[in-house]
Amino acid sequence: MAPLERRTLLAGLGLAGSSLLAGAAKAGDLNPPPGPIGPTMKRLDQVEPRTPVQTLSGSANSLYVVQEPGAYYLTADILGQPGMNGLEIACDDVTVDLCGFSIVGGLYSISGIAATYAWRRITIHNGRVIGWRTHGIDLGQSTECIVERVQVAQNGHIGIKVGPAGFVHLCTIRECMEMGINAGLRSQVSHCRTVDCTTGVRAAGGSMIQACVAASSNGIGFELIDTGSCAQDCSSVQCATGFACDANATIRTSAAVNCSVAGFHVRAARNVIRECQAMGGGKGFYVTGTSNLLLRNAASGNGQDYSIAAGNSYGPLVSVAGVGDVSAVAAASHPWANFIY
Repeated sequence: MAPLERRTLLAGLGLAGSSLLAGAAKAGDLNPPPGPIGPTMKRLDQVEPRTPVQTLSGSANSLYVVQEPGAYYLTADILGQPGMNGLEIACDDVTVDLCGFSIVGGLYSISGIAATYAWRRITIHNGRVIGWRTHGIDLGQSTECIVERVQVAQNGHIGIKVGPAGFVHLCTIRECMEMGINAGLRSQVSHCRTVDCTTGVRAAGGSMIQACVAASSNGIGFELIDTGSCAQDCSSVQCATGFACDANATIRTSAAVNCSVAGFHVRAARNVIRECQAMGGGKGFYVTGTSNLLLRNAASGNGQDYSIAAGNSYGPLVSVAGVGDVSAVAAASHPWANFIY
């Protein structure tokens, strides 16, 4: 086929194809369907199914009150008023995201966040609660509550208070006059820090305290009250007493440093203290109860490294201070030895 004829044929085919495409791209019906016009996208409350706290009404005792289960969030700081709580929780199953904002108390204010009844499953996270006359976060009457990633400071009594089966995680508490964290029965406190509180962390029976630090308490850094609690991987620094326990508790792999009264005070019976260190305090391991067991601990630089009342059990007390190779010391290889160094 001659070049001119081929070009003519291709041009004809192109025009025919354009006509077919133009027919296929014919516009649709411009008349709307019958019936009322409805939305074609999600509403804002469907995209963000949470309620701003600042849209809630208050009460005689609280600036804002949550009265229905659901998720809530702050849109700005909340500033306290005399005789008022900042935020009151008045139902079960509530999550409050502080969104990085602060709930700030004022003169004669009550508590920053309070649940004033035995509610269940309340979660508070991601913000600050500062300067309230009574408590920072008071969920002490409620169960199965979570407080996470919150900074609490300068409250008159307790920084964070949770009832039975509570969980406090990744929180920092400073300068609370009575206590940093008060956890109810069967609670868990983990990866928290308390500074300049009279008592750092107090946990009731069956609780677990893990990977926490208590510093500069003029009372007790960690207190395990009642029975059956455990503290592990914790440090108490410059407190009057580093750790204190009542009955059936276990404290392990923890350290008390520069605690003026005692590093570890074992006050009652059937406790186990193992693989812990007490350094630079009054009494390192101070056991005034009976039927307790001390294994594989170490003490150094205390006024009295081990003060153990009669009626307790412990591995041999072995001094290795300045000896160099400890293998040459009698009983140093004993698997349950408690060391002085």
